[in-house]
Amino acid sequence: MNHGLRDHAALVGSLIDAAPIGIYVLDADMCVMHANAEATRAFGRFAQDMVGRGLGPMLAELWGPDAAAMSLEVFRHTLETGEPFVSDEFIGQRLDTGNTEYYEWRVFRIGLPDGTPGVVCYFRDISAGVEARKSVEDSRDALKLADARKDEFLATLAHELRNPLAPLSNCLHILRLRDSDDVEGKRLRAIMERQVMTLVRMTDDLLEVSRITRGKIELRKVPTDLRDIVHAAIETSRPLIVHAHHAFDLRMDPLEALPVLADGVRLSQVFANLLNNAAKYTPKGGRIIVEVAREDRHARVSVRDNGIGLPSEMLDRVFDLFAQDEHGRRLAQGGLGIGLTLARSLVAMHGGTVAALSEGVGRGTEFIVQLPLLASGERPHMEPVLATFDGDPLDIVVTDDNQENADSLAQMLRLAGHQVRITYDGESCLEAVAERMPDLVLLDLGMPGLDGFSTCRRIREAHGRGLRILAVTGWGQARDVADAAKAGFDGHIVKPVDPAKLAEGMAGLGRRNTA
Repeated sequence: MNHGLRDHAALVGSLIDAAPIGIYVLDADMCVMHANAEATRAFGRFAQDMVGRGLGPMLAELWGPDAAAMSLEVFRHTLETGEPFVSDEFIGQRLDTGNTEYYEWRVFRIGLPDGTPGVVCYFRDISAGVEARKSVEDSRDALKLADARKDEFLATLAHELRNPLAPLSNCLHILRLRDSDDVEGKRLRAIMERQVMTLVRMTDDLLEVSRITRGKIELRKVPTDLRDIVHAAIETSRPLIVHAHHAFDLRMDPLEALPVLADGVRLSQVFANLLNNAAKYTPKGGRIIVEVAREDRHARVSVRDNGIGLPSEMLDRVFDLFAQDEHGRRLAQGGLGIGLTLARSLVAMHGGTVAALSEGVGRGTEFIVQLPLLASGERPHMEPVLATFDGDPLDIVVTDDNQENADSLAQMLRLAGHQVRITYDGESCLEAVAERMPDLVLLDLGMPGLDGFSTCRRIREAHGRGLRILAVTGWGQARDVADAAKAGFDGHIVKPVDPAKLAEGMAGLGRRNTA
């Protein structure tokens, strides 16, 4: 029996010595009675004569007196109370190597062979895992910082792009308000309006670049005639088609309306992408055909070319982000490979589908878009113009350090019947308001000297909430809107000014001054 117990004890001892974690046993005097191989490895230079030595002096030399005192306190508490100790992470800097190491350890009271109580400590070196986790966290923090810097850069870039777009948009609206009878002039103005709107929406997308691939673009859907959207896309792509000397054929019933609930700019972007692809991937002098027709309750738009075609394995993959086959990559004239990905996302957000067809390399390609049609009672959207408002015209102060934007916005308002004073800095705005209280102040935010936030606060301090103040700015992120509201603004309009949004911001105002 005793022989069997000895064999069992020897087996247990062998298992303990081979364990992948550190295990050592202490007696009541905190001296080491047993230590396995992993434990002696952790104790470095004490490995050869660790058994029989006091734990405290060894820990003090390896980890410092504070770590030694803390550890001995834990061991003695467990020895006296029987309460186990569990620590998921002990951090210490070794004095012998200077390395920072991390350990997971457990302490339990046990009975020793002589019947006296002792403690056993199980520990595991988790330094590699902790360092890996810290590396991941550092990388994540670096990515967050890079992402924040990217957002800051894009916000600044969008602001700088909106500033020159604002007077262009204002001037185009002035031409609309003048309502010239020149048919060719109207056509050219419509082209410019579409292109400015495209630039505006592209600028907005700079602030939503991560949302694009997640399908979270905000759509501004209104009942629209799909024919108008297709015509706008053709105008956008026409220079590329003409430059490549392609024959172009549009097959569409000019008398049958195709009403869809759509964001016209976004859908125009879809068809322009398809047309641009057809123009780029068709050798010079090719042929492009666009067919638009009603199919039951859907509209069907086909964009077909006699270009380089697609291999069968690319028909589905062509819509993946950055996907291009090698043949197409050689012939492509620029592009990031995201146009078809966006097209599929945008069509899906309109409740439609898009598919690619090709009989193979060199046999041309056809893209087919299907969109649900509106019920016959819903009318297509008519583009809004700036309201002239009922009653007396308003007294308005326009303040912007960009003089062309201030002047063009003021002229647009004057054509709508309002009385407008222009200032180009915050101090001049304060003087104009003090001289004669206006009904409305349209105030830029990012001005040198006294910026729009400070100007608004000082107007509120002097005159309270007795007049309406709207921010008209190139800064359009959520935090900019919140900061403007905190400064006392009644509303926030992003440049270029959308006349409908401006009319909405002016709604309900009545003329206070008659002189």
